[in-house]
Parts: sequence; C-alpha cells; structure tokens
Amino acid sequence: MFKVKIYGSGEQNGAIQIHKIFQIEDKQIGEYNGSDKLDVAFNLLKFYYPGVIIDPKSVGLLTFYEPSIYYNMYAECYGLDENLKKIWAEHYGENHNEISPVYQKMIRKNAITFLTLNPSLYPKDIDLATRGNKVHPPFGLIDCTDISPNQFYNKFHDIEKILNEPWTAIDLHYIRNSNQKEIEGIFNKNRNFITEQVQITLDIITEIQPTLVIVANKFVETILFNHVGFSSFTRMDENNIFRYKEIPFIIQESRFLGSRRLWVSKSQNALRLKNKMFTEIKRLLIKLKEAEVEKYSNEKNTYIKDGDYELASKARDAERKTKRQLKNSPNYGAKQI
Repeated sequence: MFKVKIYGSGEQNGAIQIHKIFQIEDKQIGEYNGSDKLDVAFNLLKFYYPGVIIDPKSVGLLTFYEPSIYYNMYAECYGLDENLKKIWAEHYGENHNEISPVYQKMIRKNAITFLTLNPSLYPKDIDLATRGNKVHPPFGLIDCTDISPNQFYNKFHDIEKILNEPWTAIDLHYIRNSNQKEIEGIFNKNRNFITEQVQITLDIITEIQPTLVIVANKFVETILFNHVGFSSFTRMDENNIFRYKEIPFIIQESRFLGSRRLWVSKSQNALRLKNKMFTEIKRLLIKLKEAEVEKYSNEKNTYIKDGDYELASKARDAERKTKRQLKNSPNYGAKQI
C-alpha cells in the first residue's frame, strides 16, 4: 500500500514541528507526485492543523510504499467479480433473481487462517440482499484484534489468546445463507456450482500464504477432501495434517470448531477436545518453525560452500532470529485452558 507523509513547521503559541502520515489508494499516487505536490501538502497541513500558521518554505511531501499485512480481495484477486457472476449465471441462468454472492474485501496475510463455510444471511437481511447476476458489495475486514459483536468469531479470539498468534478467517464459498442444510442440498444437486467457487478460494489462500489453515466446519472438510480433489493435498504427517501447495491444513478439528454448543460447554468432554485441539495446533506451529530454522541453516551452509559469505551471513542472521522466536514462543509450554 502507498502512504504519504506531509511535514513542515508552523507557529501556534510558539514554534512547532508538524507532520501527518496517511494511506492512499494506488490510483491516487499521481496526485501526490505531480509538479504541484507542495501545494497539495500545504493545503493538507492547513486542513489537518487548523489555526496553525504554516511556513510554506518548510513544507514537504514524501510518498512511499509499505507492504501491507492485508490482501485486498476486491483489488488484488483479478477477475473475482466476473468469475462469480459467470458461476452464478451458469447455475441460475443469465436473468436470475437469486441472492447474489458476497465476499470480504480484506483478509490478513501470513496468519492462522480459519476456513469457514460461507457468508451468513440472517432473516432480517433477506429483503435487503442484492439479487440477480451481480456481486453484492464486499463486506469489511473482520476485526481480528478484539471481541466481535458477531459471536461466531469469538471462538477464534479465544484461540488467539492462548496461541498469541495473529488470525484471520475466510469462507470456502460465496453463497449467502445461514442454513447449512440448504447449502448441503445445493451441493448435492450441483457440485460444480460449489467446487468452482472452492477453487477460487484455494487460489486466494495460496496468495495470502497462511501460517496454517484450520478447517472450522465439518462440511468444509467434506467438500475439500471428498469432492474437490484429494489428490491436490499431500499428507504432511501421521496426525492428519495435509498440505495444499505447501500450506498446512489441520482438518481433524472441523467438527469441534463447527459446534458452538461444544465450544461454550464446560463439560469434561468439551474441555478434553479443546485441550487436544490446542496441543495439536501448538505442535504444528513448533514443527513449522523448526523446519524454518533447518531451511536457513541449509541455506547458510550452501552459501558458505559456494563462497558467498554475504548471503551466508544473512542466512545465519535469519536462522538465529527464527531460533529466538522459537525459544520465546509461548507454544513451547503445555499451557492448558
């Protein structure tokens, strides 16, 4: 994402230094790099600092690119809307009046990613839903930093508190419906309608490169491993951990995570299942970090053998940094809930 820094000096009950940094859309970059960019900066400073007498000679403007921790599905997933409209038209016909698909606009990259079934549609929202051969406007970023007003996501916040790892969530497909039985009925009647959507999501998952994917619904597991093509997944270890294009998937917790009743239960069985899940996630996180240490170590040794000591030094630094992260990780402990 591009950011703009504007700065200058002014006076308001004495001399002050002022600056402001904000994000802009990629298409706006020309507005801030033109011949009149100092005038733009001066006007922005007057807007953000009313009452401050700004020295025009001190004003400066700097644009810079900062890699985003988020993936913009609307802007970065080329042809997403058109592909969804095509899938809907093939299933319902060109002039249908069915509820349109929807997706979230932003999703976090390089995080634990919970793979859920589909976007909800509550009864009170049915009359307001977009219909026809179009895509409903994307909904906003799921707040992964605080308790959500949508209780569905609170179990993911609970997991984040134990693991101390960033998380995000993505739906497997784009049908707006809160009745899973109806989704299953659609799947049984026209599996291609669902599986074509699933392939889009798997492609997005390869773009966001999750730390790992946790399947959070039993029917998601059914679709992925029985119908999309199990040959696309390779077994990572004996605990039913699989990889899709090198991205690890935990599938065996899908029934537990998909049950709100079990998640909130204080029964011994529910607590046993919860501790089992945390043990498995922690085990995999440690295994992935150990593999990262081994990768940097092998790179270091290869560079030393080739006489490239500059790259060997960088690999050694990365190896040491990853070892420290591993040593300091709370997931090394047997923390129970």
